[in-house]
Amino acid sequence: MIEQKNHIVIIHFRPLDGYPPIQNLLKIFAKKENVKLSVFSTVSSKSGRDFSIENSEIHWSDTFIGYQNRFVRLFAGYLLFYIKCFTFLLLKRPKKIIYFESISALPCLMYKWIFKQKELFVHYHEYTTKDEYATGMFIERLSHSVEKKMYDSFKWISHTNKERLAFFANDCNIKNDQILRVMPNYPMSDWNKVKSETIQVPTGKNCLRFIYVGPINFEDTYVKEMCIYIGSRPEATLEIVSNRIPQYFLDFIHRNNYTNITLLGEVKNSDLPHLLQSNKIGLILYKCKTQNQIYAQPNKLFEYLRVGLDVWFPKEMIGCYEFQSLENTKVVCIDFNNIEISEKNHLPVFNDSMNFSHDYTAENATSELMKSLRLCNGK
Repeated sequence: MIEQKNHIVIIHFRPLDGYPPIQNLLKIFAKKENVKLSVFSTVSSKSGRDFSIENSEIHWSDTFIGYQNRFVRLFAGYLLFYIKCFTFLLLKRPKKIIYFESISALPCLMYKWIFKQKELFVHYHEYTTKDEYATGMFIERLSHSVEKKMYDSFKWISHTNKERLAFFANDCNIKNDQILRVMPNYPMSDWNKVKSETIQVPTGKNCLRFIYVGPINFEDTYVKEMCIYIGSRPEATLEIVSNRIPQYFLDFIHRNNYTNITLLGEVKNSDLPHLLQSNKIGLILYKCKTQNQIYAQPNKLFEYLRVGLDVWFPKEMIGCYEFQSLENTKVVCIDFNNIEISEKNHLPVFNDSMNFSHDYTAENATSELMKSLRLCNGK
């Protein structure tokens, strides 16, 4: 007798290629023998419909972002996506639906309202305050006002760390704490498996090799301050990986003749491990102007740690404080407005061998979700 597969629907409005955590989750589902996976998302402006995952059917929708007319963007971009998802749910009647963020909620909430026995799971990549919801997009505000009334009927609600989850539960007055979960942004277990003999990492206390993977913005990040620091240290190098390098930043680098700073542009997530391992210190440079960023534990933190890098993070990022006590790897709080002073006490301890001891894997991070979905033991 052929075992009937569990049909799970995932609804992630924002393009999949911009979110490594959802990509990792889809890869984990793809390895489950008894899962039929249907995914709904919007077309990326970068990769279009090229993104794919084994054993999954992906239903794409266009966002019509380029249209000047606001009504066209609203109707074609959002409503058609919701109609497409809701129609699919009505026709297929899946028992388990996972959606990501309030922007994806409406079709799931309508489906749950009609079929109350169905199971809803939601995960939030970011924490949004009540004020941010109140002043944000109308559709997201509307969706959140409805989901708040239905949270206690959900099977699962998760955030990326315990601080964000606590803020969220308090904001929404969630009574049923049994459905609240933490699901961190860890990389896949095989993400950093590269040939160690190809990695040649210079050693010595005077060899400071930094790498920064993230956005370039003088207002919201400390990338300018870090470049000025590197420029004053001829023995140091900095590699910057970013999908958008503004012209004003290129002008800034050339004007100051920072020859020890290399701009690499965008690098595929799968190609990052080898690049990271040729460095010594991974940088997190957010200025942390929002509560979401203050209590962040970025996925780059764990990717840096997984390949054995030390990590410098801004003093404003309280969410990273707990990782300062890790053994063998230095996770260091830095005042990026006074890097010279901070750096004197926090030079990395260089080891000849790479450190792969930290067990930050997406498989571990999603194990409780798999149990809640009743998809354990590799099935």
